[in-house]
Amino acid sequence: MVWGQGDASGLRVTDTAIGRVGALICWENYMPLARYALYADGVEVYVASTWDDGDTWICRRDETIRLPYSEIIRYTREGIPYLAPELVLLFKAKHARPKDQADFDGTVPCMAPAQRETLSGLLARVHPGHPWLADL
Repeated sequence: MVWGQGDASGLRVTDTAIGRVGALICWENYMPLARYALYADGVEVYVASTWDDGDTWICRRDETIRLPYSEIIRYTREGIPYLAPELVLLFKAKHARPKDQADFDGTVPCMAPAQRETLSGLLARVHPGHPWLADL
């Protein structure tokens, strides 16, 4: 799991009149293990809701921030998709819990200057005055 703690045991399908329904939202749909948890539980109707505009991602915290999926979805050598680190950190910045701070501290040194600049600009827009800005 990427966004939450746990082992996906809470991801369950529900028996309904139309079949066994399971759902994930937004970026969860890109997570193979989250989808697998539903498949393993016998999902028959898979609801994959997301908020986007075709090929354009819309930031849920500031709808004026829109980026092409082709620029924000990266792939591992094995072909597994993941969200650009600067956007993951943007989401984590809202609460900045100890685990989020640890992710920031461990990720920023590995980021290219352009990624740091992007994160800095987005943080300034979405979370003005955020303490992470000083470290970018």
